[in-house]
Amino acid sequence: MKIIELSIIVKRAYTETVTDIGQLSKQERNSLKRAVKHGTLISGKGGPFPILKTVYAKPGFDFAADREKAIEQMRFAMLVDKMRLGRTIYSETRFQEL
Repeated sequence: MKIIELSIIVKRAYTETVTDIGQLSKQERNSLKRAVKHGTLISGKGGPFPILKTVYAKPGFDFAADREKAIEQMRFAMLVDKMRLGRTIYSETRFQEL
């Protein structure tokens, strides 16, 4: 039986989620892609950002439900900003849908 040692970023993706927003190193991205290839993780589009990003998570993760939750939180923050600051560029942000 072959023992696979998981990197820190893969462990984090398994316990939480990891969103690739361009700040991961090449080694971290390769480690995540290897974990997806071996079935340890899955990847999909989503994340708590207006534009869809690649998200890595444990198998069975619901990307659509997580995205809806993130959009609701962003819309609430936009409403608070709109009430406090009036109409700003942040209160007019559009969200890329799945």
